[in-house]
Amino acid sequence: MRLSLESNLIGNLGLIGLSKAMIDNESLEELYLYNNEIDDDAIDAFCEMLDNKRRLRILGLEYNKIRFKAEHIMRSVQSKMNFERLYLT
Repeated sequence: MRLSLESNLIGNLGLIGLSKAMIDNESLEELYLYNNEIDDDAIDAFCEMLDNKRRLRILGLEYNKIRFKAEHIMRSVQSKMNFERLYLT
């Protein structure tokens, strides 16, 4: 499954809502959230959602405002067997 919400300016509230809605989804393989005004405040909920995403291969978070919690994201994806690419600037 691929989910692309690029340039929708969902912000932190949108990311938290998405994280809650997707928490039980186990089929997600690609998630693109480029340019959405996301910053460090929503990353904890997002990483919790990533925990059971065993099929996740690609995560695109470029052009957001994630600074200090980028390491949390990297830790969340590094243990995934199929993971290939993290886009984060």
